[in-house]
Amino acid sequence: MAVAAKTSTTTFSKLANSNTFMSKVNNGDLNYAPDISPDGLEFFFTRASASTGQADIYRATRTSTTTAFSTLQLITAADGFVEGPSLTSDTKRLYYHKQTGTNTYAIYTVTRP
Repeated sequence: MAVAAKTSTTTFSKLANSNTFMSKVNNGDLNYAPDISPDGLEFFFTRASASTGQADIYRATRTSTTTAFSTLQLITAADGFVEGPSLTSDTKRLYYHKQTGTNTYAIYTVTRP
């Protein structure tokens, strides 16, 4: 995942420090389905492990929008093979889909106070 800045109504440019911003997020696994909080301080994404084939949802945080994401936290309340996090605008609820059977997925949600 790279960090980009909107340079016009239809154009984005990769920032020079993109790799630094995302260094704690990116690793050798497959990282996808990103969603960022409205204030830009929380970043949710799916990580599929190359070694186990398991997909989990992670949360990365930072102290300001000009610093890199640092702390990673596994969202343990979303258990099983889970993907596609989507945070509500009030940041209280996280929607995602979960594998519930062979080729079957359902939409779930977790909440926080």
